Amino acid sequence: SSWILQVNSFVLYNVLYKWLDLINSKAIDTNVVKIEPFWHIDKTEYIKKNIENELNKYHSILENKQLYEWFESEVEQDSDISCELSRDIIKKEFLSVLFSKIEIDEDKHPIRGAIRRTWSEHFPTLLMCIDNMKLYNYASIAYEMQKTESNFVFNYVCKRINNEIHCHFCTIHDSIVVPEKYANDIKKIFDD
Repeated sequence: SSWILQVNSFVLYNVLYKWLDLINSKAIDTNVVKIEPFWHIDKTEYIKKNIENELNKYHSILENKQLYEWFESEVEQDSDISCELSRDIIKKEFLSVLFSKIEIDEDKHPIRGAIRRTWSEHFPTLLMCIDNMKLYNYASIAYEMQKTESNFVFNYVCKRINNEIHCHFCTIHDSIVVPEKYANDIKKIFDD
């Protein structure tokens, strides 16, 4: 699974609960990126030829739970960036690049520009697919990600919890809250 789960604990009315949260769910599930159709056939062939290596590299970074840290190290090397960076800043700007309009005013948003250049340098084919999806409706990737995330949580995880574990739970966006004694079993469902 390309989902990365963070587990936190809290106590409510003397009961220990675990909050299982998909921490990279907004990073971009490459399954929602549509490779076809393109306006130019030659681009489609180019994409099919190059996408596998880029997806493997991207998934490798995701699986190491270092996506925003990896982008931070790349952006730090950008000569146009003179401000202090952090994971939180990179995450905010990364999501802005993915889920907003293609054009970036680099004078106002130099970090976004650096992130887009990093995408272009390391994942040019994937970026081309993302841009193609955003061409007529820049919010389409966000919609697709929300649908994928909802489908995973509600139609896969929740269904398996009901069918296999039979415990009470609560969903909060892309997270599930359960009594602590069920957390390991539910974590296994996320990991499948």
